Amino acid sequence: MSKFQDPNFFKVETLTKNFGGFTAVSELSFKLPRGEIMGLVGPNGAGKTTVFNLVTGFLKPSKGRIIFKDKEITYLKPHEIAREGLVRTFQLNKIFSSLSVEENIRIGCYGYEKGGLMRFLFNPPKNERDNIEEAANKILDLIGLKGLRKKIAADLSYGDHKRLGIGISLGAKPNLLLLDEPFAGMNPVETQKCMDILRRIVEQGITILLIDHDMRAVMGICGSILVLNFGKKIAEGRPEEIRENPEVVTTYLGSIRVA
Repeated sequence: MSKFQDPNFFKVETLTKNFGGFTAVSELSFKLPRGEIMGLVGPNGAGKTTVFNLVTGFLKPSKGRIIFKDKEITYLKPHEIAREGLVRTFQLNKIFSSLSVEENIRIGCYGYEKGGLMRFLFNPPKNERDNIEEAANKILDLIGLKGLRKKIAADLSYGDHKRLGIGISLGAKPNLLLLDEPFAGMNPVETQKCMDILRRIVEQGITILLIDHDMRAVMGICGSILVLNFGKKIAEGRPEEIRENPEVVTTYLGSIRVA
């Protein structure tokens, strides 16, 4: 149980998505307590990205409900869901390559302030600039990029580029952060840095749901893991339970070393 003691923070109930005669997600139900990290894993084509798209409003379900902070968000638009505090990243980072690291973070912050992104472009009042600067400094420190704040984003290393994408999403003040393959393509050192950052993010009271194929990282960072195959949940539990589950081993972990 999370130290924040809110087991019903995020709930998915019988979530289903049909594309014609093809069922991409079938009767999926699970809960994610506040302040925890859950991994959503499975083979390619298992339905993981479809789940993310349903939860964040980019797709509408054929059936089911999504409850976030005791409010149904099933049919809200993506920007409305984001304003509720449910924010996602994408496998391919959405950053402004020609701007500095700090400017990217500031844009993420301004997008959810009273004046919106236009404040970034047209000289916001001093008190708002001060608030944004304070928020940006906290995020840069949290993701370990404070020393690179003036560096152009295009010149970052791959690992720093991925961390910047997480930092931009933090500017939106999420309560629940959905990360799409945060460890993809990272070397072991970069992966460990990213894992440490995710732990620090959770310490701030932010809950994380992530997709990734790096099972060593998933097993090392997640408090619980949900496994999909052909759109159906085949297992859910603590990492040690998933590691020993015969169906999961046969379906997904058989060729992946996770010990």
